[in-house]
Amino acid sequence: MKPSPDIKTGLFCLILFLCTCAPGPLLIRDVRILPQKGLPPPEGIPADAPLISDAFQRSLFKQSQSRIFSPWHTDTEKLSADPIRIRFLEFKNSPGWGENRMPRESAWVGQMEANVCFTDFPNVARLGLTTVRTNLRALPTNKPVFHDFNLPGEGYPFDYVQVSGIGVNVPVFILHATQDRSWIYVLSHIAWGWLPARDVAVLDSAEAAAWENSPKITVIEDNTPVQSIGGDFLFLASHGSFFPHMEEDSLRYIVLSAAADPAHRYVPVQAVISKNRAADSPVPLTYSHLITFVNRMIGEPYGWGGMFENRDCSATIKDLFTPFGLTLPRHSAHQAQGRYGRIELKNLPPQKKEALIVDRGIPYLSLLWLPGHIMLYIGSRDGHAQVFHNMWGIRTKSFFGKEGRKIVGQTVVTSLSPGRELADRDPDRDILHRIESMTWVIPPDSLKIYPQRLIRAEPHFAR
Repeated sequence: MKPSPDIKTGLFCLILFLCTCAPGPLLIRDVRILPQKGLPPPEGIPADAPLISDAFQRSLFKQSQSRIFSPWHTDTEKLSADPIRIRFLEFKNSPGWGENRMPRESAWVGQMEANVCFTDFPNVARLGLTTVRTNLRALPTNKPVFHDFNLPGEGYPFDYVQVSGIGVNVPVFILHATQDRSWIYVLSHIAWGWLPARDVAVLDSAEAAAWENSPKITVIEDNTPVQSIGGDFLFLASHGSFFPHMEEDSLRYIVLSAAADPAHRYVPVQAVISKNRAADSPVPLTYSHLITFVNRMIGEPYGWGGMFENRDCSATIKDLFTPFGLTLPRHSAHQAQGRYGRIELKNLPPQKKEALIVDRGIPYLSLLWLPGHIMLYIGSRDGHAQVFHNMWGIRTKSFFGKEGRKIVGQTVVTSLSPGRELADRDPDRDILHRIESMTWVIPPDSLKIYPQRLIRAEPHFAR
């Protein structure tokens, strides 16, 4: 007896459903196959050779320090409460869902707004330093706001109250405090937002000047223990954290760190950091150092907005370059604005786009941007570009058109088409198709040692 057409159709749909829903490997093919480490320097360039002159790097470091400490030189007369009011209005209009997956009420946002009391804005205007790794928030709360959990790319971990993680010893300008004094609104070189008041120490102008003008050491490995002179544990510092350099011996740096008394006043604390995990600022810009730092970051978990003391794509790029005295903006679109030139790639066909990246990209110094994501070009293998980036996932689409995500959730080395082996990958969301520009983190013509073909100016290289 032959199966009826209806049975055949049913069997086909069942097989298709099972194939579509069958779990694949935990890791995408690129992460399984490609070596998860930085590529070697371009041929003919010594790994330890400085890529830029010492004088130029020190000028970049001076500019970097000026930017980091710029909040301490804020002109309060030019500031307005309007941006803060607008954020409250946005959340009242769309309060989202809470951590219990239940809808929030606009009244929840209204209670926080009443605690802010805009009538006396700004009510503080003081200089501060963060004393711990903490989070800048769009509202004065550590509670999250998620959008619809049923939508791919929404729900966990996308907390819309999160502005950015912020490290220890970061200069901030304290603009306003809530009525109960539990939260403060601050300006920093990273972003603006609310911090728990307990996470910041208040300085006077003399203390701030001494901190700003001191020589610095930079942490060059995540989760670096910082201890008191007596050997007591103080906290873990992340890659890119910096400290005033006091003294040193053969094994350790003696540095200054910020603590706060019960009244939130600044208390200087002498601390020690191993020389194996820190260096004088700025760290020489060499391929050896770039590759070492990249390798240390590979495999780190993705953290939306720096949540859970992790990094997202732009924070990974920003922190990677901080020890070299290169302070990039926090947002990926700002990092890709092309201060030192920009090659437009948006309208090129994929093959030509990748060929141009391989031909003109400067490994470890070129950024590739697409809306919402940024990557570091680290070189090519067999004519195909490889990138270092921290990514959440790859957009998928089922046979029936249902959108989803294949989670990557970490810092990885991939091709420009990660996940291309996935049967349900959405081809329209392929990274290579969506890359719009390539920019540089330093002026290409400042490089001391480099093939001239990479730094010559051409019509598509806009200075």
